[in-house]
Amino acid sequence: MWSHDKLQLYELIKKDGLQHGEFRLASGNISSFYFDCKRCLLTNKGLRTVSRGFAEFVLETLTASEINSAICNQTHVAGMGIGGVPLVTVLATYWDFFDPIFVRESTKVHGTKHQVEGNYKANDKVLVVDDVLTTGKSLAFIITALREEGLNPVRVFTIVDREIGAKKKIENSFNVEVSSMFMSSDFGQIVSPEKIE
Repeated sequence: MWSHDKLQLYELIKKDGLQHGEFRLASGNISSFYFDCKRCLLTNKGLRTVSRGFAEFVLETLTASEINSAICNQTHVAGMGIGGVPLVTVLATYWDFFDPIFVRESTKVHGTKHQVEGNYKANDKVLVVDDVLTTGKSLAFIITALREEGLNPVRVFTIVDREIGAKKKIENSFNVEVSSMFMSSDFGQIVSPEKIE
């Protein structure tokens, strides 16, 4: 049985985020449907709905020891781009034991020339967030960038998993657990097997 907040977010995605048509995905494959969670994130009401639902999901998914570790030690939440940054902001403001980290798609060519922005130190733990898990390429990019900075990504959370194998690929490649609030099949969208390179 879903909670009220999870059900509200589900209905919001079904109404405003799930689109039907012909869409070219990041993988290059063509899909008859597309999860545009950014449409949900970038309205006042939608952001509040995502905030409650996603924050509740992350807290419920973390173990008691992980929560205790986050409270007692420096723990961050990191994301990239228009899909990740609002989620980072949501979690970092929802609880006072997560500090935000933002990962740039490319290193700045001026100023501090940082690719990873935040107030962190080596070996700090990081939760990585993104809106939709498709091929996993953006998550792989974020995790790699964080590790190159000496940080320790320990968990990944997304709103929707398109269920084409990216979860297993990320978990096997980076040894981090991936948890998604919804599966593509929750919305009645069954994806044909796709090759993930």
